[in-house]
Amino acid sequence: MLAFIGLQPFVKVSDLTRDVSTINGGKFYYGFLSSIGILLWCSTATICLAFTYLLFKMNIKINAFVFCAGLLTTMLLFDDLFLIHEYVAPKRLGISEEIVKAIYPSAILLFLIFFREQIFSSSYFVFLSSLGFLALSIVIDSFIPQNMPHQYLFEDGFKFMGIVGWFYYLSSTCYTLSKNTLVKQNQEEHMVINQ
Repeated sequence: MLAFIGLQPFVKVSDLTRDVSTINGGKFYYGFLSSIGILLWCSTATICLAFTYLLFKMNIKINAFVFCAGLLTTMLLFDDLFLIHEYVAPKRLGISEEIVKAIYPSAILLFLIFFREQIFSSSYFVFLSSLGFLALSIVIDSFIPQNMPHQYLFEDGFKFMGIVGWFYYLSSTCYTLSKNTLVKQNQEEHMVINQ
């Protein structure tokens, strides 16, 4: 990656390596809540995908729910981090922001349909609440005028609450699943030893 950054002729290297606030001459706290949200997206994706990898390495059936949750979270992480629906898709790729915005709820809806049993056998209230907060953020972004008092507090606040709920739900679900998987594996090993 460093070689590509150094050799590509399109963008100044310093624009790709330095902090955004430094490049723009902004204050260190600019984007504070957004940055914490991105860290939570990244943590959630890492937990889900690492859990899937551990199952694979232990020759245990991979949990499709956790794997797909990790992929979905990674997609949301990249959108948030690289401003895909706000900037890259409409301004660089010529894809309407509305089309890209429709992809994410569609992906989440498919996830809900395919994994409804796993979701409803877990602490689903937290997950559904996080989806509700994320939906409120989208509604405010799409339909509320930007000059409304505290518009960003509500839009970004609901988004942050949604991300926190998403992180809590999936990290606690992975913890519970890993605990149950280890208990089950230990029981199976004891059964083999006792035979």
